[in-house]
Amino acid sequence: MRCRLQFPRLDLTLDYHPRRQFVPFHDRRERFACMVTHRRAGKTVACIQDLQRGALDCPRFAYMSPFLKQSKAVAWDYLCAAMAPLREHGATVHESELRVDYPGGGQVQLYGADNPDAMRGRLAALWPEHLATSMEMTSANFFRHSLARYRPMARH
Repeated sequence: MRCRLQFPRLDLTLDYHPRRQFVPFHDRRERFACMVTHRRAGKTVACIQDLQRGALDCPRFAYMSPFLKQSKAVAWDYLCAAMAPLREHGATVHESELRVDYPGGGQVQLYGADNPDAMRGRLAALWPEHLATSMEMTSANFFRHSLARYRPMARH
């Protein structure tokens, strides 16, 4: 499966081939998803690719781990590699903020659950790396109110 993206005057095919177990995840129509797979199955790569695809259509997306340093260690290299083909089309990296800006205004940023105030009012979608730990460290109401501002993501 290749991800095909279309911008005005731009037809782009990203070279991402999800593993068999993640094809239903990428093809889902629901707003929320949960993946239960073994270690090193490719969950982080699948989430980063899904966030990138969403950021090309919607404003703000986030990847969250229990700690910001953990987000950077686990997902930053994958995010930079995923957006590399889009640099020539206007995508930019803001390493000090752990954020990627995409053509059209979309963003993907890495966060840590140890500082939930950094996310306040900024998210359209969120992928927590370890849900139990992340929710333990932050208030579930915080996420509910923050994400409720946006309509459910449209899937293509």
